[in-house]
Amino acid sequence: MPKKRIQEKPGIFYILPLAFVMAVVPLIVFMKVDMLSGAESQAWYQDVNADFFSFYKSQWVVISAVLAVLLFLVHGLVKKFEVKKDFLYIPTFVYAGCIILSAVLSKNKDVAINGFVARYEGMIVLLCYLALFLAAFNLAGSESQLRFLFGALMISGAVISLIGILQLFGRDPFKTEFGKR
Repeated sequence: MPKKRIQEKPGIFYILPLAFVMAVVPLIVFMKVDMLSGAESQAWYQDVNADFFSFYKSQWVVISAVLAVLLFLVHGLVKKFEVKKDFLYIPTFVYAGCIILSAVLSKNKDVAINGFVARYEGMIVLLCYLALFLAAFNLAGSESQLRFLFGALMISGAVISLIGILQLFGRDPFKTEFGKR
């Protein structure tokens, strides 16, 4: 009789990039000065833009997605983890194909690939969102993992809410010496 292969669920370690995206990325605030040209300069009506909220978040989304995919592959090789079989891959890959096709056919390839100024959600970041989605779908399934991710989301939400409440009452943390750093 052939032995039935027991599939081992990945531990918390494998979902750390997902928790990072949920807990830390929304809190990233750091200035990047962009020198604009071409389509961005024409649409933005200026040659320089100071971005505080989007560029570095997009970079960390890409890094997190790469780490999530690598951890998924490592887990698959080490623990013989299999990809879940589900219908949702079809619309996900259709959407990924449309993203790639849109970037390839775009007149402004740089903007299509890297995203427009002040958003930075071009093809690369959109594909990384899909990679994070698929990693979460395949790696996060146990109750402890879902609690961990929910906790990460709650911490981020609490910090963002506290910042918003402080700003509402004229105590903007970003105007303090610590906040400026």
